[in-house]
Amino acid sequence: MAEKNQVFGAVEILSPYGVLDDALKIANSTESTIAYTFGNILENEDEYTFSCWMKSDAEIYLNIYVSNSINRVLINTEWQRIVFAAISEIEISKEVKFTIPAGATLYAYEGQLEHGNKATDFSPNPDDILEDIGYVDNKVTTLQTDFTVEQGEIRGLITEKTTITNEDGTTTEVKNAYSEMKQTVGEIQTTVSETKKDVGTLQSTVQQNAEAIVARATKEDVGELEGRVAEAEAQITPDAIVLTVTQSDTYTNDLGEKVSTNKVVSSINASAEGVQIEAEKINLKGAITAECLDSGLGTIIRSSQDAIEFIKNNSSEDGKKIVVEWAKFDGATLTLGVEGLPRMATLSNEALTFYNEGAESAWLSNQELWANAVRSGKFVEVGNLRLVKEDDEENGYSLM
Repeated sequence: MAEKNQVFGAVEILSPYGVLDDALKIANSTESTIAYTFGNILENEDEYTFSCWMKSDAEIYLNIYVSNSINRVLINTEWQRIVFAAISEIEISKEVKFTIPAGATLYAYEGQLEHGNKATDFSPNPDDILEDIGYVDNKVTTLQTDFTVEQGEIRGLITEKTTITNEDGTTTEVKNAYSEMKQTVGEIQTTVSETKKDVGTLQSTVQQNAEAIVARATKEDVGELEGRVAEAEAQITPDAIVLTVTQSDTYTNDLGEKVSTNKVVSSINASAEGVQIEAEKINLKGAITAECLDSGLGTIIRSSQDAIEFIKNNSSEDGKKIVVEWAKFDGATLTLGVEGLPRMATLSNEALTFYNEGAESAWLSNQELWANAVRSGKFVEVGNLRLVKEDDEENGYSLM
């Protein structure tokens, strides 16, 4: 047993054999050396051998006592099997123990005391085996297989249920798993499910009939104060393929018993008409090729081998007419226009040109302005000449 200032217990750790197993952990948080004792277990004046796998969190020295004999050994951070043989002097001491220096943590595994001067392979104490058997007796696993054939249906079911018997005589179900196959004339359904106490439920289902194939996987984690549900579903029908992933977090306030849910859904719907992707975030990597992009808000981008078009649909002031404005890049030329109107404009490296019903009506190029007609509000200046509009529109312009 351990002294009062010693913290000890079993912990799961990687054993000397490379597998996870329980080992004894002794942490000495005091400022003095402490001892872990097995008690007065030496019965005769005889030769005994103590063996044990040991390691520490740092390099330390410890003393091993068998009766009145002492062996000082160096322990480091790697597992090493310590073997100490000594002849007992039970009139002086019947105790077997080892010490741990101040501030050190020691791990011990497969400790064993045996008669003789040689250490043999570890074997559990028969009393420990009986205790383990008693624990196993409290844990019952039930396996059941059912296969039924009825009119129009074949059903197969395999179940596994694990329960433990509590100290008060009640039982607690800690695991319930099953797989089921159900076949009828119109449908085949396969389900695999596993539920564990305080952990959650895992379930997958494949359902197939003449109209569709549906595959679904669900994971539900259940804790004391929160729950989490995640589900993925693939549905294949002659009309479409739909992939959906859903995840929701539910938190319960243990004081106000208030439940709130945060739900995230992403889906891909592929049909003969098109493919629809719905998610909070969509990340596309690599080259993306598209002939037309429609934002759904009235803006369309359409590309071809020769040009790129930007099209914007706006409602008129009365809301009855849709006005389509467009811009087109064709090589180094930008063309602007409004659908249904005879006028448009082009901008290139050579000129800014305005068209009316397909014919050039004005252009600006190389410091020259050409137009079929020029209208002015008050005056027009050309070089040193200035034409000023008379107050009376019928009199025209005066040369100043």
